[in-house]
Amino acid sequence: KPEYLLGEVVVKRRHLTVYPPFPALIFGRNFDFVAVEWLSMQNPQANFTPDKPRLPGQKYPGLGMGEMVMEILAIMAGRLRTAGLLNVPEHFHNAQMYSSQFRFIDPVYEAKRLAISRDLLNLYSLSKVSWAIELDCVSENDSVFQWKASEQIIPLDRDLKDYFKSPDYR
Repeated sequence: KPEYLLGEVVVKRRHLTVYPPFPALIFGRNFDFVAVEWLSMQNPQANFTPDKPRLPGQKYPGLGMGEMVMEILAIMAGRLRTAGLLNVPEHFHNAQMYSSQFRFIDPVYEAKRLAISRDLLNLYSLSKVSWAIELDCVSENDSVFQWKASEQIIPLDRDLKDYFKSPDYR
């Protein structure tokens, strides 16, 4: 029954060709990823609290197992010999929570995540920042900042790992 659902995951193999602004090392190459299409981890019998407030998109509090589940999925991606694990975070807080392992393929998106982290997460909680973005209360260059979902990956391919370490990306 939906009121007892703790977790749900949908993954598929996804083919991705990378284009500019990527360097010659990976430009135009095709990569296969294990793509997380949908992931839900929740406790439908728990309540939100001041310590664990509701985040955009949540119906119930999370289980706190995101890193562990992503690690299992990354192991699966490795065993399937793919270039990595791919995720498209729907909300800022998803991208931020996964940022210990994932990087946005596009360095501009990664830079925006880092800037928000630097400028706002030092002052406000992740919940407040994520809601502020959701409710159009964050500005970027005198305009409302719009969160756009974009691909994040955990790279397993050597060339992709090198790309994320490169000065061009950083």
